[in-house]
Amino acid sequence: MTNQPILHLPTELITWLKTLPDIDYIGAGTANQHWRLTCGSQRYIWRERIHHQPGSSQIAERLALQCLDGRSWAPKVCLYLEEGILFYDQATHTFDPQTLTPSQRQHLLHSITELWQIPFQGHQMNYTALIKNYADLAGHGADTDALASSLLAESYLWRDEMMCFIHQDIHPGNLLLSNKQVILIDWEYATRGNPWIDAIALQRMLQLTQTERQFLMHHLPTYPAENAWSRMSLWLTQLDALWSRAQTKQSW
Repeated sequence: MTNQPILHLPTELITWLKTLPDIDYIGAGTANQHWRLTCGSQRYIWRERIHHQPGSSQIAERLALQCLDGRSWAPKVCLYLEEGILFYDQATHTFDPQTLTPSQRQHLLHSITELWQIPFQGHQMNYTALIKNYADLAGHGADTDALASSLLAESYLWRDEMMCFIHQDIHPGNLLLSNKQVILIDWEYATRGNPWIDAIALQRMLQLTQTERQFLMHHLPTYPAENAWSRMSLWLTQLDALWSRAQTKQSW
């Protein structure tokens, strides 16, 4: 039997709820634990921060969520605290990319392309600094330096005018299903960045049809080299590998 973690609710959170809730552990990611808090008929999700991850930013997440307030595909935030974020529990089903209906897939793709068009006052991602930071955290060696060099060479092709508001961490664990709609959570990596990163994440998760790819390409900036999908797929795979090395070293 696996021991579940123990939740210590911040005093400010209990004050906001005005009562002690019933608590159910949902699961954990690399930097957060998710809990369902039930107060009578009202349910909330408390996303408790465990530790900081390389490249993530609480400030960027708060800016992103404030910018997205009122969007049907963004979480409805109740409370921001240093220890975590409280939002309404809108989930009606477990998110499973294999069982999404065509309309749910379409809703997700439309949500992402809508995101790319929203003005965002947050910082623009400095991919050179990000990659070098990951390499420093991972500890330099032949393999790490080769990964970093390949990532840097590709990112040097990207122009400033390509950058827009992106989520930058799309995967099944960061998505909720509410009836026919998909809700994106965990915005700690949100930034003004390269939207091809979101597109490749969707390709990985959904195995996009040609029609779906064409829909995204209508909203994507022209890539400054041929074979954009394969080049960006390799780039994101390499970035994940470098991030994993940095995260592993940091947790020692």
